[in-house]
Amino acid sequence: IAGPVEFAGVASFGTLAGPRDSTYVIFALSLPNSALRFTRDGNGFGAEYNVALTFLRDSVIVRRLDRREQVRIGSFSETGRTDESIIFQELVAVAPGKYTVTVHVYDSHSSRGLRARDSIDVPAYGPQRRLSSAVLVYSARGRNAPDARPELIANPRKTVPYGADVPHVYVELYSAEQPQNVQVRVIDDHGNAVWLSQALVESGDSRLRHATIDIPVPRGASNE
Repeated sequence: IAGPVEFAGVASFGTLAGPRDSTYVIFALSLPNSALRFTRDGNGFGAEYNVALTFLRDSVIVRRLDRREQVRIGSFSETGRTDESIIFQELVAVAPGKYTVTVHVYDSHSSRGLRARDSIDVPAYGPQRRLSSAVLVYSARGRNAPDARPELIANPRKTVPYGADVPHVYVELYSAEQPQNVQVRVIDDHGNAVWLSQALVESGDSRLRHATIDIPVPRGASNE
């Protein structure tokens, strides 16, 4: 999900096994400071933005979240940053199934914002589907059980700046008595594999195993 030029937000979703028979949906949002209207706040500058996230099933609202977030920075020059400077993420536990999701993110003190409506297929994890979705992250700590909240910072844009650290992918494996190898591949816009490897998912136990996989970036590549 991407916003207009004047509100260049980017949002994405990921899924992991949740408590009991539910699935965790990770909603992650990236914003540049320039998307918000800052005003002087003490010795620095402050801004606010709102996030409204609604999950619908057969036109019936299943979950709705409304958040109002504050941002504080130290100098006026930071208000014009156009790179990723704000990350918002929310964890929602829902029953597996197909949902329509509406997203409304907006600056609290101007008309800038983004609206989007999309569909999401939330899988059921367990014996029939043991491998989670691949969640691109800046950092992640593995958890011990599906009912524990994941400790990670998601990468909503699924990119890294040129010259920065390599991309990291967090995956989980469920109901696996022994550590297992999983195949990891990166494909281009035409579906061609540009990188292929195997990674051992071994940390944890038979309930939940996890791994954070580094995706190498060839020298001279754009890292996107």
